[in-house]
Amino acid sequence: MPTFITPEEYEVWKQGEIFPILGTTPKQDALAVRLTALFVHHVGSHRVHSSSMPVVVPENGGHAHCELSVVTTEPAYANAPNFGLMNPTLVVDIVSSRRGDPRGGSKPRVYRGLPSVEEILLVTEDEFDVELYRRQDDGTWILFHAVGLESSVELASIGYTLRLAELYENVG
Repeated sequence: MPTFITPEEYEVWKQGEIFPILGTTPKQDALAVRLTALFVHHVGSHRVHSSSMPVVVPENGGHAHCELSVVTTEPAYANAPNFGLMNPTLVVDIVSSRRGDPRGGSKPRVYRGLPSVEEILLVTEDEFDVELYRRQDDGTWILFHAVGLESSVELASIGYTLRLAELYENVG
């Protein structure tokens, strides 16, 4: 007989500690599906992963759960087959200012510590607003901020210009 747990009991184990995993909102889920469709359609041979594929974070011995990740090289997985992605090029998180964590909290810092990550995209679910962090050749990061449906952001790591009107279309 399987053991059932409530969403409040759903947790992740990280370096001997248990942390709760928050659920998703309908709008957050719709944005993730929309981004997946856009990326799969536009990024060619690059591999797109959903939140079901955690990103391995060696520095804390655990995983980070982002909405999407894209790999532009040969994917590398921990604990094969496919337990965790070790070399994402682009990671995407969808954040909500209403949940008190408007810019992803500490996750962008965690992603910046992964050598393979070239870009981090934060999509705001309750506004037409995205932030893109891009790693520079010298290891520093630059922030691009796009606000409003007429805006766009260039995802250089995957060769794709994300138009906010396209991203937020039919996301209610």
